[in-house]
Amino acid sequence: MPGRLTLLTTTALTLIAALVTPNHAAACGNADRMEHDDAVKRIAQIEFHLRYEQHWLADQALPTPGLGTWGTEELEDRATDLRYVLDLRWKKRKVGHAVEWFRERPRKTLEHRAWLAEALVENDTLHEARTILRDLDKRDVMPDGHGYATLARITQGDERIAALSKCRKRAVVKSICGAAPRTT
Repeated sequence: MPGRLTLLTTTALTLIAALVTPNHAAACGNADRMEHDDAVKRIAQIEFHLRYEQHWLADQALPTPGLGTWGTEELEDRATDLRYVLDLRWKKRKVGHAVEWFRERPRKTLEHRAWLAEALVENDTLHEARTILRDLDKRDVMPDGHGYATLARITQGDERIAALSKCRKRAVVKSICGAAPRTT
């Protein structure tokens, strides 16, 4: 119950902040360029919403990529990353472009590798996704619980049980991990 209360409090505070914070990019369908500091704050806010599975709020805060809204190429790329992650996790549609995007990113972080694996699973490229996620798991560098949840979806037996267990330890919102596996 304490974790649930914290999540409810966090959600309420986030909603209040979103309502009272001026939205400098809202004019003209988000076509105005945001000031750099505002853009960085917005990216951090969207990442927070994704971390806490607040997909609707992330979607509301995330204008369509490619409009030059973010001010710099780096921030535009990060916004595109987040759009694809949101599409993969919330909209549950096949996103072939996400595979291309994460595969071709010049700056490949551990997050990008895990996101690529999520996109590969959604596009039924399970072998490559398993290879990526097993490597991240083996090196103990999985960026978040979603990587373990995805690994659990595409493995069986003891490997699946271990991935679900790690997911429950790492995930901010435990429900992404699914039901606890039976060990008997």
